[in-house]
Amino acid sequence: VLANAVVLRDIMGSSSLLAIPMVLAQMTAPTSAATAVSSTKEMYSYWCTAERSEKPLCKHHALIAKMTATTDPEQRKALATEVKSLYTQAKTMSAGGGPGSVNPFAKDYADMKIAYCATSPAGAKTLCSTAASRFSPSGSSGSVTSSTSQAMEWFCAKESSELASKDSICKRASLLKQMRDATTTPDAKKDLLKQLKEHPAPAYGTTQAIYADFCKIKTNGELPLC
Repeated sequence: VLANAVVLRDIMGSSSLLAIPMVLAQMTAPTSAATAVSSTKEMYSYWCTAERSEKPLCKHHALIAKMTATTDPEQRKALATEVKSLYTQAKTMSAGGGPGSVNPFAKDYADMKIAYCATSPAGAKTLCSTAASRFSPSGSSGSVTSSTSQAMEWFCAKESSELASKDSICKRASLLKQMRDATTTPDAKKDLLKQLKEHPAPAYGTTQAIYADFCKIKTNGELPLC
């Protein structure tokens, strides 16, 4: 069974191991528990200040918010292009760091989550119970891909959500499911790829929050993602 998270050591490097207990000691787990999705909205507001607006994590979050807010096709297309460019930059930054380099989205997320959870935010027990970790589904086996799909299906089946971007997130999940279907023809996949450009991946922290809420359910605890 895979561990439910990538520990902070993998993000910060072994040289920072001695600092981890000190950081975690400052984190007092909140006594009440809102959903991780709800807490993550507050966490982004706390972290993504003007001086961090150009950081990959915050910039991506802002672009996704703009895409959610507009129905103008041309504006959505332009924003989607910006998102794609940001992905390319992040990939280049990760590759340029050499072996063991961490995706800048993951690094920014770790910094954001530790800083936010260190303030002992009210109601953030679900999010901050694993303050120094993150779920790591990318590049994983088919069994993990299957459980990430289950997480998204669970989220999309909920009657309500704190996220304005839920419709786009769930549309993307549906398109990806069709892409993975062995009966989908090559021509159909081309059309699905075009549609996916209109529904880029959710903000990194939002995806992590969905996984956290899904994995806290007892019956999901043994799934590869969790």
